[in-house]
Amino acid sequence: MNLGVAVNITIGINASPRELDLELDLSEDELFAQVTNSLREQTPLILTDTKGEKTLIPAQAISYVRVTCLLYTSPSPRDS
Repeated sequence: MNLGVAVNITIGINASPRELDLELDLSEDELFAQVTNSLREQTPLILTDTKGEKTLIPAQAISYVRVTCLLYTSPSPRDS
């Protein structure tokens, strides 16, 4: 069985009471590498969720990133 990995993440936005919740087809290590690079370079963090929708977050707006769930997915027979 070939399992894929997806993560549910929550991103806190500076000066906002709301959080941004996304489901991504990334490993935890890939996600944190992208976040670290964005913060170091002060470039926008661009993430594509499992539905293909892109979200752009300015680096200076990121307060925190929390992985809330690690999901293991596999192709469903219904997807054939």
